[in-house]
Amino acid sequence: MSADSRRAAIRILSDVLEDELFLDDAASRRLPESEYDERDRALSYNLAIGSIRHLLELDALISRFSDTPIRKLDKDIKNILRISLFQLIYLTQIPDYAAVNEAVRLASGVRRGRYKGFVNGVIRSFIREREKLGYEALLDEILSKSPLTRSLSIRYSMPEWIVKLWLSRFGEDETKRLLLSFDGKRAVSLYVNTNRISAKKELEAIRAFGCEAYEASGIKNAITLCDGARPYELPGFDEGYFYICDLSSMQPPVRAGITEGDKVLDMCAAPGGKSVIASVLCGKTGEVTARDKSEKRLKSVEENIKRLGLKNIRTKAADALIRYPGDKEAYDVVLADLPCSGLGVLKHKPEIRYRLKSDDIISLSKLQGEILKNAYEAVRPGGTLVYSTCTISEAENEDNTKKLLASHPDLSLASEEQIFPDDTQDGFYIAIMRRAV
Repeated sequence: MSADSRRAAIRILSDVLEDELFLDDAASRRLPESEYDERDRALSYNLAIGSIRHLLELDALISRFSDTPIRKLDKDIKNILRISLFQLIYLTQIPDYAAVNEAVRLASGVRRGRYKGFVNGVIRSFIREREKLGYEALLDEILSKSPLTRSLSIRYSMPEWIVKLWLSRFGEDETKRLLLSFDGKRAVSLYVNTNRISAKKELEAIRAFGCEAYEASGIKNAITLCDGARPYELPGFDEGYFYICDLSSMQPPVRAGITEGDKVLDMCAAPGGKSVIASVLCGKTGEVTARDKSEKRLKSVEENIKRLGLKNIRTKAADALIRYPGDKEAYDVVLADLPCSGLGVLKHKPEIRYRLKSDDIISLSKLQGEILKNAYEAVRPGGTLVYSTCTISEAENEDNTKKLLASHPDLSLASEEQIFPDDTQDGFYIAIMRRAV
C-alpha cells in the first residue's frame, strides 16, 4: 500500500475523531475514485474503520509503550501509531518491517520529523513484546489489574458507560458476545420490488451475474448477498427491481401485517426503506404517507420512489413532534421508527460509540415518548402501531413501550423483540401494538 493511501487513512481518522465527521463521509472526502485505485481505497478504508473499531485497545497499547501520556501526543502522531498498530495486529499479510518503515516515513512529515524516533521506538517495542508473549497474552497483561468494566471497555473498544449499561442488563457472558458482534463485516441485503420482478427471478439474475446470494430467512422477498458485492452494480438496480436495506430494518413493516388496501403512515421515513416495503405490501389500492422532518433526507426517499416506480407513496416534510389534526385515527398502520442512540449499528458506524453520552439516552427516550403519543393518535381503532429503533437500550426501547401501554389501555402488545447484531443484520428493537376496535 502506498504512503498516500496511509496518509488518507490518517486524515479519515482525524476527520472522524477530531472534526466528528461520519466515517463514510470522511472516506468519500479523502478517497475520491479519481485519485485512488480500488485496492488502495479498500486498504485505506479498512485501516481507518479498523482503527476506529479498536480505538480504545490501540490507545491502551500506545500508553503501554509510550513515556508520553497519550493525551499529550500530537494528534497526527497518535493516528500514525493507531493505524500502524492496527495493521500489525489485524492485517498480518503486510510485513512488520513495512509497517515500521511506513510509520517512520509518515512521522517524518509531522513537526519536522521530531517524532520519528519516538514512533519507531513505540512500534518496535510493541513488536518485541508481541513476539515474546503473543498478542493475547500481552493484552491480558495490560488489562490484568483493571476491573471488569474497564477491561471489557479496552478489549472491545467500547466506552465504559455503555459496557456498564449492558452488564447490568445482560450479564457478563451475553455482554461479551454482544461486544464481539460489532467487529467484522455485515452482509448486504435487498428487498425485492415484486411490482416489477419476482424474488426468485431476481435471485437467479444475481447468481448468474456471479454473486453468491440466498433467500433471507424469515423475510419473504428478501435476498442476502454473501461475498461483499456492490449492490449498485447488480442486475436490476437501475430498473428498480430491489431496495438495499438491512434485514432488521425490513422487520417493522413486514411484522406489521400490512395487507392490500391498507393506509400506512411512516412518521420518520428517511432513508425510506420501511416506506418502500410498506408500499409493496399494501398494493395498488393502499397508500403510504412518508414523512420526515428533513427535506434534504426526504429527497433520497423520493429518488428511491422514482427508481422503484412506486405510485402509492406520497412524501411530506413534517415534524413528528407536531400533532396534525388530519392524522387522528386515520391510519391502519403507523410505523414509528424513531431517532435513537444507534447502539445496534456500531458494526458499520463504529464512530457513534465515542460521541454518545449517557445523558443522550435520557433525552432521546423523552423525545421518543413524545413522538409515540402522536403515533398512537394516528392509529385507527383496530389498527397497528409499530415502534422500532436501531439501538440496544432499555430506556429507549422496552421502557417507552411500557409507558405507552400503561397510558393507553386500548393498546395491547402483540409482540416485542430485541434483535442482536450478527453477520447478517444490525441490532434492532421492534414492538408491535394493536389498538382495540
